[in-house]
Amino acid sequence: MRRTTRRPWLLLAAPLLVIAALLLYPIYRVIYLSFHAYGLKEIISGVPRWVGLENYRQVFSGSPACRRTTCGASSCPTPLSSR
Repeated sequence: MRRTTRRPWLLLAAPLLVIAALLLYPIYRVIYLSFHAYGLKEIISGVPRWVGLENYRQVFSGSPACRRTTCGASSCPTPLSSR
């Protein structure tokens, strides 16, 4: 490559790496945390408990607490109360 075509990419490299790190680390952390259980015991000890897909099973299995939480935050159809 010629020097004139390489210079803009060298100038953009550092900001692009910072932006990538700021975007990718939180995504990685959320995925990592979704496979662990964090209660008071785990927070105090600093060691998370591995639960695997159990968190996802609870959300998609139809447990009332999870259904209320996910449907309340999204556009899930809810039955109208009778008067």
